Amino acid sequence: MFPRSIVPVLLPALCVVFSAGAVQAAPPARDAVVVYSNLCWLPESGDAAGYRIRLGKAGGRQTLSLEWSEGALKGPVQASSLTIDPGGTKVAFAVPIPVNPGERQPFLKLKGRFVNNTLLLEQIDWDDRSGPKPIREVLTRGRDTGENLPDCQL
Repeated sequence: MFPRSIVPVLLPALCVVFSAGAVQAAPPARDAVVVYSNLCWLPESGDAAGYRIRLGKAGGRQTLSLEWSEGALKGPVQASSLTIDPGGTKVAFAVPIPVNPGERQPFLKLKGRFVNNTLLLEQIDWDDRSGPKPIREVLTRGRDTGENLPDCQL
């Protein structure tokens, strides 16, 4: 075991290490909404660019909604499937892509991981038979800014 003289030093250090990890856990631990976003406005076109994810927990159930840009801002669309690993470090979800009535319902599928106060989106699949593709979108955890988005820094 440890010598008694090191325990007073080691125990507080371990508490700091474990509490730092808990603070950085991505999914909300209790009923709350956490926003991850890199949305911004393109000054020359006035269009939005990027993604905004609202990850929530209500009554013990995880929810996720996604907004993304394709020129105009799309969504928010509620995820039809959401998986967060037991450690709270990886996430995978699918959202239905809006289509005209009678058309096949495609799903946008994304995978990523939580790193400190960011959500790193690493894989995207537009459900168009081309398969998943790697992406690197860094969404910063922060407050919901609504439509008051910053200008994009190109």
